[in-house]
Amino acid sequence: MKCRNIKRCRHQRAKIERMEAKQRPENNQRERREGTATSLSVESEHKVVAWINERRKDGIPVSLTMLRVRAIEIAEETEVDGFLESWSCCHAFMHHPKLSIRARTRQGLVTTGEAEAAIHSFRELVLHTKERLGISKVYKADQTAICFEYLPKHTISARGTKTVWVRYAGKNKEWLTAMLFGDSDGNKYLPFVVVKSRRSKNDDQQAENDIHCRRFGRRMWCDILHTPDLSHLQIYGNTKGGETSDLPAASEVDLRAPRSDQEQRQSRRATTI
Repeated sequence: MKCRNIKRCRHQRAKIERMEAKQRPENNQRERREGTATSLSVESEHKVVAWINERRKDGIPVSLTMLRVRAIEIAEETEVDGFLESWSCCHAFMHHPKLSIRARTRQGLVTTGEAEAAIHSFRELVLHTKERLGISKVYKADQTAICFEYLPKHTISARGTKTVWVRYAGKNKEWLTAMLFGDSDGNKYLPFVVVKSRRSKNDDQQAENDIHCRRFGRRMWCDILHTPDLSHLQIYGNTKGGETSDLPAASEVDLRAPRSDQEQRQSRRATTI
């Protein structure tokens, strides 16, 4: 084996001397031949590259997680034992095919200092309000969007491409709002959902809808009436599709603590701040 390596080095003597003459020899590892120090064979890596090209041809974004999963699948197909695709291996793999990670632009950023200042200010406000009003337990309501279409923010594309196109179904800006509840004792409660609904032109009918139909119209409420009974999920509607001051669920929702025996839950009325 040693003699074979020596003969191979003799054939590559000119290349080795050229690499040694470089000013920064620590980067010479990038001059390695394709397949050196890799767990997958060259043919398997070509399969991964072909899979990426097929997805990108159709405009489908390919994230690093998708790349890892596909590499593990190919390793299982080729019976490579002990293969574990790490993040560093993903970046090293993309060097030879000249691939890079591309991210969407026009995304707002909040610095760490601003976030910590906002958290500290809100904490002081909650403690001051709790002491002033003599509150023993605090309930926290958090609204989060459930999108109808989830796309990764990063994709793998050819290096040097200025514009990368990604196809989507046009539902990336459509969502419903899920309200999550918890208290200062660490208990979590069943969430409820808020969706957009049109307000009735008849004030009397709208007042009846607020009381009996959770702000939905009568026909729509009949269609979704079975959902809270089957999934134990409360559904409300308003014109904004989220937490607003005119939403009765923000102050009058019955919180049900999830227990082992769901039939013995106790209804609680809470006020959120």
